[in-house]
Amino acid sequence: MNKEILPKLYGIISSQTGIYIGDISPDNDFEDDLNISDLELAEIISLAEDTFEIEIDTEDAKKIRTVADLAILIEEAGFI
Repeated sequence: MNKEILPKLYGIISSQTGIYIGDISPDNDFEDDLNISDLELAEIISLAEDTFEIEIDTEDAKKIRTVADLAILIEEAGFI
């Protein structure tokens, strides 16, 4: 995985939720571990698309459970 993705993604998650960056890891489940609602996750995905200049398919977005899931989709969508 591109080593630029996770730090930027952690920053997006932290800025949207107030969660300390050090408390975010790839294995965190957005809902169960980070208490992020579906609406907040949609906002995070939208900001990630803008930040990484990519587009994530709606069907793929529905499958995102963890931070790593989103990072993988960002990479698969063309961010290198």
